[in-house]
Amino acid sequence: MQRKRKLVRDLEAGLKEIADIMDGKAKPQRIHDFRAADVSAVRKTLGLSQADVAARFGLNLRTVQDWEQGRVTPDQPARVLLKVIAKSPRMVARALAAE
Repeated sequence: MQRKRKLVRDLEAGLKEIADIMDGKAKPQRIHDFRAADVSAVRKTLGLSQADVAARFGLNLRTVQDWEQGRVTPDQPARVLLKVIAKSPRMVARALAAE
């Protein structure tokens, strides 16, 4: 249970940092440039359909499709989320399931 609380605190801190960056109160430490191929590669590595990725990670299906087709480029918060999903998909899924 303690580990779960730490995970939630870490995610909350990360989301606050994202909000501060978007509000111009902070600068990003690193910028991750996810392209359409990256979104597709992450999804395929996980062995999930676009609908599964959308449902599991709280994303809009149309958004996932647009990213993969290159019609829309993920914005900064989305790139951060995609990077975390690529590195620790189970952690993200667990954190979202805890809500």
